This record gives sequence, structure tokens and C-alpha cells, in this order.
Amino acid sequence: MKIINYILICILLAISGNNFAQSEAFSAEEQEIIEVIKEETRCFLNRDFEEWATHWFHEPYCRHYLLANSFYNVKDGWNAMVRHYEKHFQGDPMDNFDIQKDDFEITILGDIALAHYSEKYISTDSNGKVSEGFGKNNAVLKKERGIWKFLTMNIAYLSTYDDAK
Repeated sequence: MKIINYILICILLAISGNNFAQSEAFSAEEQEIIEVIKEETRCFLNRDFEEWATHWFHEPYCRHYLLANSFYNVKDGWNAMVRHYEKHFQGDPMDNFDIQKDDFEITILGDIALAHYSEKYISTDSNGKVSEGFGKNNAVLKKERGIWKFLTMNIAYLSTYDDAK
């Protein structure tokens, strides 16, 4: 048993520094969760409220937290999220903004998944100036009828990319 654990640790250490190899290490179900996370973000950036909402459970126990140095935004429950995001989604698509996600750690516990990952935010203003921001996310997803959906998402904006690692 110790030899098997040692081999598994060596394999994990060998692939941890390589994003391509890291993605190969994810199971099909973990890859599915990562795709749900990325798709939810795509809908958010495209300001597609109806499609974005399909990625969330519509329950009073759902939560969405944003934390940063100078502000926080807490939406407790699906109804509070709808009130906030329906207005937010009325703007134009965020064509000048991109969110790159990496460093995924996925833990599946039956029909519940815990996802931890880093984000890099890249925006371009009307003068072409590029700005970057960074964050660390924690999300809880639940699988129902074969589909993974968010129960909660916590986003902490960080000052440097190294802080997000």
C-alpha cells in the first residue's frame, strides 16, 4: 500500500507543474465541472441572464460572494441574486473583458463538488490600455439529473497573480 501511495504522489508531483498534463489528470466528471464553471463565466460576460441562470440552483440557500480590498458584495439566496444580476445583465456584453481560469482543484463527494481555482481578469479600456486583476474562487456545485449546477460561489479579488496561486 505504501508503494502505491508513493507512486501516486510521484505521478501527481510530476504533472502538477504542467497545465496540459494537469488537465489530462482530471477525470471526465472533473472536466465536466470545469466546463460548467467556464460556461457560467461565458454567459456572465455575454450578459446572457437566461443562460447564466441555468447554471445555478434557484434556492434560498444559494450564495454569491465577492470580496476585495475596498468592497464586498454578498447575495444571499437566489431571489437576491436575481434582483442584482437581472439589472447587471442589462448592460452590453463585456467584449473588452476576459477571465482566464486555471489551477483547478476539484473534489467530488457524491453529488456535491468543491471547486477551487484561480482567475486572471484582463480588461481593455477605450484607449487600448490593458489592465489585469486576479482572484481566487471557491465554489460548491451539486449534480442533479446528471447536470452540475452552482450552489455557492465565493470570489476573493487579490492584488497580485502570485497571491492567486
